Amino acid sequence: MNDSLAEHFNMFVDNRLNQFELSIENDSQYQELQHILYDMKNIPDVALSLHDNLQTIAEKHAYRQGFIDGLTLMAGCST
Repeated sequence: MNDSLAEHFNMFVDNRLNQFELSIENDSQYQELQHILYDMKNIPDVALSLHDNLQTIAEKHAYRQGFIDGLTLMAGCST
């Protein structure tokens, strides 16, 4: 049973990461900041600020996906 639970959990995490990656690929602000960061590697303060902004955008998408997952689980339990 523990192996099955661990397997299902790993599948859940993999699916969540895939959904997250698809979500940020379509975020124009994320892509723009990634390009700026790539072009400005030699400017540490600017790069750090851009990294922080990228992380905030990534977290927003992760939380959104978590909320969707929660609603999906709740909907499945109520039927």
